[in-house]
Amino acid sequence: MAEMGKGVTAGKLAINVQKRLTRAQEKVMQKLGKADETRDVAFEEMVSNFNKQMIEGSKLQKDMKAYLLAVKTMHDASRRLQDCLAEMYEPDWFGKEEMDALTEDTDTLWLDYHQNITDKSLNTLDSYLTQFPDIKTRIAKRDRKMVDFDSARHHFSSLQKGKKKDEAKIAKAEEELGKAQKIFEELNVELQDELPVLFDNRVGVYVNTFQGLAGHQEKFHKEMGKLNQNLNDIMTKLEEQREIKKGGSEAATTEESAKSEEATTVKRPAHHPKVDTSSR
Repeated sequence: MAEMGKGVTAGKLAINVQKRLTRAQEKVMQKLGKADETRDVAFEEMVSNFNKQMIEGSKLQKDMKAYLLAVKTMHDASRRLQDCLAEMYEPDWFGKEEMDALTEDTDTLWLDYHQNITDKSLNTLDSYLTQFPDIKTRIAKRDRKMVDFDSARHHFSSLQKGKKKDEAKIAKAEEELGKAQKIFEELNVELQDELPVLFDNRVGVYVNTFQGLAGHQEKFHKEMGKLNQNLNDIMTKLEEQREIKKGGSEAATTEESAKSEEATTVKRPAHHPKVDTSSR
């Protein structure tokens, strides 16, 4: 026979099995209309809001992680492109040092952008969502304790209505009812206090998340715009440098060609008319 887990005794296991069986029987009786069920419409609405809030928060967290992955992908692509340009940029070209610095600054800007969004937006969401598993567990526990309370209440009522009253059993059932009611109401009150506060807190979380994202996006694009302008200026100067060199080269070629043509030109002798002396 397999050993039981640490701290779990046969008696405790039997009690848990009996609790599950009693709850199952109570739920069946309630569904069949043979037992009344404790209902709290206001609390059910809180739970509905909680479930919606948890789903929305999880989706936002998932999409934020996808966005950060896209930022990293763009960063990698930008780095490869900048490295490619830096490698091709010849040492004697205009602004070689500025180009190397620009490559480094662009890489740093992407790194800071990714880290800032992670710290301000994603971590805020992560911290916000850590509350949900515990509260979800307590809601489920509250539901189980509500069934226990209903079951104890019905058991006590049936003993009271019985033809042969057993005062000892009635007293024990009343005691069990008191315990079940106390446990249920304590959980119920705690959750009734916490759930509305948690639901209201979602507004602040969304504000912080998207304000942080918008702020870092604005800063990133502003700084990236400056770097792009610097890159454009360097490219413009490089083109001007090329045009100057090209113009100088063409002028030198033209001058050299002219000198060569002049040096190879043969001067023709002057033409003198012939004098006829035969008539003299």
